[in-house]
Amino acid sequence: MKKTIAIAVIILILVGGFFLYRQKAGTMSAKRATQAWSEIKSDSSIARLDAFLEEYSSSEYAPLARQRMDSLIMEADWKAAKAGDSLQGYINFTEKHASSPYVETANVRIAELERAAAWEKARKSNSIAAYKKFVAAYPKSGQAALARKKIIDLEVDAIFASDHGELPPPQKTASGSSHSNTIEIENQTDYTLTVRYSGATS
Repeated sequence: MKKTIAIAVIILILVGGFFLYRQKAGTMSAKRATQAWSEIKSDSSIARLDAFLEEYSSSEYAPLARQRMDSLIMEADWKAAKAGDSLQGYINFTEKHASSPYVETANVRIAELERAAAWEKARKSNSIAAYKKFVAAYPKSGQAALARKKIIDLEVDAIFASDHGELPPPQKTASGSSHSNTIEIENQTDYTLTVRYSGATS
């Protein structure tokens, strides 16, 4: 009986000691975490914050450290996107940091770069179809008016390159001097007549 009581007392002492040790270790760990956080909370080193999180992942400061590290990574990625100024770079940024305050600016730049790429593609192709596609996609852009002029110029070039009959000679309908001309065309056929002018103004 005495032996059983002695064993029970020993077990209680061991268990109590273990819990006391864990409590003391936890208190010391919390103090170390507090000290470590006070040293790096204003740090701009992603590596140091990452090291802190690895060592004190369950501390009360872990969420703050993650937030700080995410903010620094986002700022670094935005700086890199602006420096590269590429369509894919901005797209990658918006996908990785969808809630960033820079997303709106990134989307504006994406639209500008997409429009510039579309215009360059149309210009290199220099075809009616390519310019029409550009105008359909960006009807209010700065290049849309030029694209419409190019369409007419190319249509006129195609007309001149094909076989066609002679137009009737123009007839003067008024006398005097004028700085502008008026052209009247009367279509006396059953067909639709499309007229294209190309020159200083298309």
